[in-house]
Amino acid sequence: WLCRYGVEATLAICLYNNAPPVLSVRVNTLKTTMEDFKSILCQKGILWAEGILCPESVIIKEYGRLDKEKSLQGLFITQSEPSMLVSRVLNPMRSESILDACSAPGSKTTHLAQLMEDQGRILAVDIHEHRLQLVKNNCARLGVTSVDTLLADAREIAKQENRQFDAVLVDAPCSGTGVLNRRPDARWRKNAEDIASMSILQQEILESVIPLVKPGGRLV
Repeated sequence: WLCRYGVEATLAICLYNNAPPVLSVRVNTLKTTMEDFKSILCQKGILWAEGILCPESVIIKEYGRLDKEKSLQGLFITQSEPSMLVSRVLNPMRSESILDACSAPGSKTTHLAQLMEDQGRILAVDIHEHRLQLVKNNCARLGVTSVDTLLADAREIAKQENRQFDAVLVDAPCSGTGVLNRRPDARWRKNAEDIASMSILQQEILESVIPLVKPGGRLV
């Protein structure tokens, strides 16, 4: 980081990674409205603040209390605002076909469905069956019906899917160095070799899914 970004930027990264993360949720507008969800929070006395980056985001200051409200579980999903921005950048449209190549646990998958008003079709792919089950569970909890799942290595989707998509999302496996404030133990388990090998994997996934994008389509 010192070589790449310099001292000032490296200090800023380290300070950010040592600060407690902001806890936000994405309101599930397939089941409620932003106004109704905020009203419920106020009625239950749960402290919150307006989201900064995304209109469907609410920052929760008492997440433990919200998590205990079982009656609200289908109305939101825990998701950081930077994560929400990814689906916004992809900009899915109603009736489109979308490929989420590395979908588990499904926060971005269900966000795509929400932005599409649960219209069109989304193919959610993951290499691990137990993690693909998390996608299914989140879809069921949030009332999402436009998602199909596929157990596959993202590098080999083309062998199982003989079609192209309007848009493709690749939330590729990464070093995790940008979210150390959420996973503090990871800083003791990362090394340069891990990051180098991850870079190779990311390129292999991208090269494999590019042919699955329709002419004029979008790849994020």
